[in-house]
Amino acid sequence: MPIFSYRARDKTGKLVTGEVDATSPDDLKEALFREDMIPLMVREVKAGRFSMESITRIFKRVKHEDMM
Repeated sequence: MPIFSYRARDKTGKLVTGEVDATSPDDLKEALFREDMIPLMVREVKAGRFSMESITRIFKRVKHEDMM
């Protein structure tokens, strides 16, 4: 199943981002609507490439002092 990156707003207006497995972009959009989210962007993540979400997830584990 392909992996899709998305940006959406929840019912409070907060920006939510993530990556999930889905059969198609339309299926992901429907799933986001069912969770009371408004999809802003949905795109397939290319295999073998890093996405911004995966890169920021790596750096969130490392303390700022350690990176310096």
